[in-house]
Amino acid sequence: MKKDKDRKLKEKYGIETGYFKNRLPYARMGNKSEILIEIEALSFIHKPPSGMMLKEFIKSGKLLTEDFTYYLIGR
Repeated sequence: MKKDKDRKLKEKYGIETGYFKNRLPYARMGNKSEILIEIEALSFIHKPPSGMMLKEFIKSGKLLTEDFTYYLIGR
């Protein structure tokens, strides 16, 4: 059920999640030329954001994506 909700959120807000080549997890929202990066270093989970973390990423990023491509990068 959680994965289905995450999938719907990703589709609705155009969010991409995955891993960089160096295996750092990320979530990306927006597609502007200017990039804004938030580093989420307090989590002990090595995976892209999901659930509540994904919702918080959307909430904080909605306005930012008008001018930026917004990344949330994990550890």
